[in-house]
Amino acid sequence: MLEMAHMIKLKILAIIMVMAFALPVLNVGAADDTPWSIPVCPYLALPTGIASDESVHDAVAYKLAAFARAGCQCEDALNFVVYSIEDTLRRGSSLDMPANGVLYADLLHVSADMAQESKRDALSAMAGEGFTQVRPLNAIINFVAGGIGELDITFPDDVSGVDFGYISVEAGFAAITFCRDVVSGNTFRLAQGTLTTTGGYAYVPVPTIVAGLAAVHGWLGFIVDYWAVVVFIFVLVAWGVLASMGKRLRLWVVPVIAVILIAANIWTLGPSQERPDGVDTANAPARVYFYSVLVDMEVDVSAVLSIPLGGADPEGLVLVDGSGEPLVSRYNPFTDAIDARIYRGGTYFLRIIE
Repeated sequence: MLEMAHMIKLKILAIIMVMAFALPVLNVGAADDTPWSIPVCPYLALPTGIASDESVHDAVAYKLAAFARAGCQCEDALNFVVYSIEDTLRRGSSLDMPANGVLYADLLHVSADMAQESKRDALSAMAGEGFTQVRPLNAIINFVAGGIGELDITFPDDVSGVDFGYISVEAGFAAITFCRDVVSGNTFRLAQGTLTTTGGYAYVPVPTIVAGLAAVHGWLGFIVDYWAVVVFIFVLVAWGVLASMGKRLRLWVVPVIAVILIAANIWTLGPSQERPDGVDTANAPARVYFYSVLVDMEVDVSAVLSIPLGGADPEGLVLVDGSGEPLVSRYNPFTDAIDARIYRGGTYFLRIIE
């Protein structure tokens, strides 16, 4: 009987140890990588970019197949797919912005030829899938200017012979898109302005005492996380000492202590507690800032200005001008940016509008 009781104790100890070390794994959640979708067509979900090993042709084919599987023919879905394919064509025709900011005619021709070839391929694929176009498919060319804080853009005197619909130029802090009809002979300038608060807040993780201790002393952080294991080992040692002295505890004492310790350890490793106001005590409110964007135009023309969000929540964010007047804005899921049409130079920034 004593040998059987000893075996039971060993099994209980093994189960407790496995559970204690498995606790952190139980609290790990997977990242959400769901493609962008629209509420009116819940079964239509399209990727927002082109994978590094994917051609424009393959990306368009994948999006048309996703549309066909969704079985939705509403105008919103049709428009959504066209916007998605146009973004694919834009990315596929992207070239590096010249260091001097001058978009020579020959360079525009190269990008436009790439875009037109991809557009013809896309139109053929759309026809093959029986896709109903609600509007013409635009050929958008794109130039990327790296991580600079200022960007000068100079167009040739005449671009009428270059076959594209729209041209976008993007830097790390902003992008601007023009119709071909307004760029001939014009010069534009984008500059990163100052950090400006949006008026909104985001709840961001803050270092806890436990995390700070773990960063300074890894072993101390381990003890704080797994204190139940340490205490239980101490109980077992005390139990062994008492047993060697001829004093025996009842069989149920150690398992009960183990259960209490596990429950307490789960509470300390589990999700952080919430205050009565519903704010997670592991997070703290922080103001949301974005850089303002300065746009200089020699001649006032219509353009679409885009400020990237970098993964921030787009809810309620709109572009406003230097006087704080909100512009008609929309969130662009394909570029993860807030877009708004502007008609003159000035300072623009993001603001929360309820």
